[in-house]
Amino acid sequence: MNEKNGPACGLTKNDLIKAVAAGETLSSIERAWGMKYNTVHVWVKKWELTGINAEKARMLLEQLDSAITTEVPNVPETSKEAEETLEKLKTELHKSEQEADDFASGILERDRTISELKDQLKHSEDRYQFDKERTLKLEGDVERLVRGLEAEERETKHLNELLKGAAIVADQAGARINELEEEQCALLAIIDAASENVTDSVVTIRVPITAAMQPIQQRIDVYNGIDLFESAIEAAELDRTRVMSELFALVQRVADYVTSDLVELIPGEDVSKYVQRFMAYHNDQHIERMKIKQQAG
Repeated sequence: MNEKNGPACGLTKNDLIKAVAAGETLSSIERAWGMKYNTVHVWVKKWELTGINAEKARMLLEQLDSAITTEVPNVPETSKEAEETLEKLKTELHKSEQEADDFASGILERDRTISELKDQLKHSEDRYQFDKERTLKLEGDVERLVRGLEAEERETKHLNELLKGAAIVADQAGARINELEEEQCALLAIIDAASENVTDSVVTIRVPITAAMQPIQQRIDVYNGIDLFESAIEAAELDRTRVMSELFALVQRVADYVTSDLVELIPGEDVSKYVQRFMAYHNDQHIERMKIKQQAG
């Protein structure tokens, strides 16, 4: 046999298909035909039978049987007619074998195409699943970002409201500080003016500036002190010691009330100097009123 059409051992494409269909393996066929190692695989590739197995081989044989129509010729009368008939049969057989080879090649090509399409489908499915999971992850990230932005927006709004409130409080505190500074200047002026008119005919009362309580409680203590002082004066037998004790207690309550009020107005600052100036201012006012009363009397 010409090695262009098959191996030197004489194995044909149809022989190979029949052997595989019968359950033979390529290695056993190679040994049975006395072929060199791996020779059969070379011809399987040339015959375009790559991937052939028993099932595919049986399909190819069925297709070959349906494609080849064997006609039994009439017995020729002469050897010349017999030779012509034989040549004709050979030609038809060769044509049928060629058609069968082409058909088998088409079957194998179809199988390769189907396999490639399956691979592409698998790749597309994997890609779709990957994109789906990635999309779900991105959607979750976006949702978390949106919630975070909403929380930040609420926090910013709350801070702005606090800042507005702080600005109002700061403005009020600033206005009160300005009032206190103006009052301080007025007190200093009065103190300076009063110090020039001080005479020896005055009495000085001194009380400590103590830690302040709540202004409301201090105000109540002042009222209670006034009541106690009045009861001490109205006693049947005047007790000078008690009167003086109640007087100093009342002055102390007044000083504590002024201290607590100023501590609330000027938080975090020592208010002792303001208390002293406040008491001195009203003391000077009292002395001035007494002078006017004496001059009028």
